[in-house]
Amino acid sequence: MKLVKALINAAVIGISAASATAQNPGTLTIKFPARTDSIIVAPVPLSDYFGPSGRSALRDLMDTVVVTGTESYTLALDPDEALSVMVSPVGERPSIVYAAPGETLTLDLTTPLPVMSGSPLVEGISAWNVLTDSILDSFRALPPTATDEQRRAMSRAISDDLNSRALALVKANSDNALGVYMIQNIRDENGILEAFELLGPGAQNSILAPMYSSIDNLVGQLKARKAAAEFIQVGNPAPDFTLPDAQGKQVSLSDFKGKWVMLDFWGTWCGWCIKGIPQMKEQWSELSKRDVVFVSVACNDSKEAWLGALQKYELPWVNVWSNPDTPSAQAVQNIYAVQGYPTKLVIDPQGKIALIVVGEDPTFYDQLRSLL
Repeated sequence: MKLVKALINAAVIGISAASATAQNPGTLTIKFPARTDSIIVAPVPLSDYFGPSGRSALRDLMDTVVVTGTESYTLALDPDEALSVMVSPVGERPSIVYAAPGETLTLDLTTPLPVMSGSPLVEGISAWNVLTDSILDSFRALPPTATDEQRRAMSRAISDDLNSRALALVKANSDNALGVYMIQNIRDENGILEAFELLGPGAQNSILAPMYSSIDNLVGQLKARKAAAEFIQVGNPAPDFTLPDAQGKQVSLSDFKGKWVMLDFWGTWCGWCIKGIPQMKEQWSELSKRDVVFVSVACNDSKEAWLGALQKYELPWVNVWSNPDTPSAQAVQNIYAVQGYPTKLVIDPQGKIALIVVGEDPTFYDQLRSLL
């Protein structure tokens, strides 16, 4: 689907007879404050948006539309395909509208919170956004004198409350698209697994079927990690794996048996991973002289993004790539029960796990040295 940049001279854009199809494509009308000069619109097929190329698809279809002097803009929807439409006045937080062919939807940006109407799904999402904002008001209302512990306690209470409410909405909408949407608002892994099992055929085959498939993949990862967690413990053998390096050569963990190995799970999308690269370079420069092998495994990255990062950051140690299309049970990050990024493990010369650290911990390398 190709976007065409347009200068809006009327409040509503009609669908011309020349572009009409046998099926009414539907419309999304966007209302915005009169002061708005331009908006960003990116209608992406849902199958692409929730696929491995979702972010790049969003970039490719992003369009800036000039709306000076008007108060609304109407986008004709795709007549054959469900869309995820990202809308944002330039410089402001985007809204996402899920639109099926033939629907007549409205996104109102003139209110304090964006309001969507026209289908049970978007209206349910709007109601959820209003609810979450009202609940978060209690956190915003904390006085400046509140202690860190008070803030953490409030944050945990709010998170538990939202998880509970989201799960209740999944139960109430287990056979429609809103039930699928609400699962992504559950932050508790056990809650996600419970909610996913509730979804019926109506949810699975709804407009959000691509989101359902994405959650299905996540659930597979969670189950694989849970199964692996009891084995990924200090003192246990480190599972062997074989992955390609940048030249396509297959590299196995067992290739380094007899040496100390620092195994690093990371991703180019992980801010803390990137922040840790300068220190990692410094440590590699010294520890490689002591026969410690650094092996970084890129996870949840496209091959292009990974290769670009290797060139950009000039990583001198062993780097391999975990293909995001690998079945969940076989993905190395799930075999190692990785729950956060970066995760670093130290493997001893006998091939046993000697240390596990989740997150960017500045003391990690001191702990590693104490083991040598």
